[in-house]
Amino acid sequence: NLASGVYSRSTNGEAFPIVLPDKVHLIGEASETTILDAEANEWKEAAVMIIKEVEDVKVANLTLSRGYAENHGCTGGGALLLTADAMFNFEGDVEQNNTVLENVIIENSHALNGGGLALFRVDGPVLNNVTIKDNTATTSGGGIASCKSTMTIKESIVSNNSSFHLGGGIYAWGYATTELGGVGGDLVIEDCIVTGNEVTGNHGGGITIYGVDEVVIKRTAVVDNHANNGIGGILVEFSDVTLNNITVSGNSSTYGGSIGVGEGGNVNLTNSILWSNTDG
Repeated sequence: NLASGVYSRSTNGEAFPIVLPDKVHLIGEASETTILDAEANEWKEAAVMIIKEVEDVKVANLTLSRGYAENHGCTGGGALLLTADAMFNFEGDVEQNNTVLENVIIENSHALNGGGLALFRVDGPVLNNVTIKDNTATTSGGGIASCKSTMTIKESIVSNNSSFHLGGGIYAWGYATTELGGVGGDLVIEDCIVTGNEVTGNHGGGITIYGVDEVVIKRTAVVDNHANNGIGGILVEFSDVTLNNITVSGNSSTYGGSIGVGEGGNVNLTNSILWSNTDG
């Protein structure tokens, strides 16, 4: 376990990224006071942590801060990357990665995709009470980018993240499209808040879902997100999405503030509130 304090190059000579193997539980004293700070930037790139194909790994009660990983390319992951061993092979199979994140803050980090967190060809990660805030992505998924992966997010907050292209807060890309075929992965979001995220160039200020096999979002608020071009709240394409007991409010964009359903998209919306979203 880690005592409270800041662990960085400048304070204790910590080397980044930290790579966790199987059967490691890295537990801090408290997420607000136990901080892994990569102190990275565009001249000195490093993610805070990378976790590849693993079993029985848990990261809890920590803050992961100031990662910078444009060098991960499309795989992404500024602060944290959960990935198959071959982290640059987009044609590979989905691999098991049972990482559990609990009471973790992911903040102030940057990557091409997934400024805070990226998942790449993995099945199994669970996020519980995770806050992902103030991260940026050059392309997509300012807070989270998921590629060909299955994950569950519960009781978490994704806030004040930004990207240029798609998914200011969350971008889930599954490859399950007419053109690409492939495995789409699944996404479950329950009891979460997605707020204050922005796409500066294109679509899906809060959440973008593209080519994912099955998506279920329950008891979640998608509020006060913005896209400069289209769909401020949730954008769905080539995916089957179930939305139950959600609130989509205060989102804005040039074309469609709340929920947009594009080519190949199907949305089942029940027991939900869509209110005060704006366009134009």
